[in-house]
Amino acid sequence: MGSETRGTHTESPPQRSPRTSPRWEGPAAALGGLLWFLYYAVDVWAGLQTGQVASSDLNATPLSWLGFSSFGGGLLFLDFALVGLPLRLQGRARWPARGALVLAALALTASTLYSLLLSGLTGSVRLVQEFGAIGVLSSCVSATFLGIAMGREATLPRPASTLLRSFGGLMVALLILSNFHGPFPAYAMDGLPFGIAGLVWIFLGSVLWRTPPVFRAPAAAD
Repeated sequence: MGSETRGTHTESPPQRSPRTSPRWEGPAAALGGLLWFLYYAVDVWAGLQTGQVASSDLNATPLSWLGFSSFGGGLLFLDFALVGLPLRLQGRARWPARGALVLAALALTASTLYSLLLSGLTGSVRLVQEFGAIGVLSSCVSATFLGIAMGREATLPRPASTLLRSFGGLMVALLILSNFHGPFPAYAMDGLPFGIAGLVWIFLGSVLWRTPPVFRAPAAAD
């Protein structure tokens, strides 16, 4: 019997990492989603007051700075989560994980610059929407790559990994559709993609918070 089993390779089932592993990605993603939903709520509230889409002028209304700060803060927390999540993966999905990490790093850089300039710490308060656009686009593509990688490694429950994989396309579709207001006021539709995306990230963040990382142990040696 010993000779029959000698030299064979056995693949261990996925195992959960120790409870001491840091699990800050889930709370960061949920908080980022909450801030994006707040950004949409502030946009709608400001629209109800003025009847118009929120202006890019930070002094237009008392809510203007709060809205843009919520957007930038949400993007910053989401990018922190997107940078940390690829580090959970153990090698079966190297190229999508690396792609997700590179794009998340780009998004984090853009969102940091956006928030730093908006805070006024570097001088006058400045709203540079180009940094926000780069951050959102990079985050969307990073989330798609990350969903592919986490789906391959079965790191998340299938519904969550499918939603993460679909997030980039969903966000782009919502941004396009938000330009067609129909019977709805423009201020209610303009930021709607971020309101929906915020709810998606709150859900994904709660799943990540409850689900410890899963890694695949290496095959046994001869």
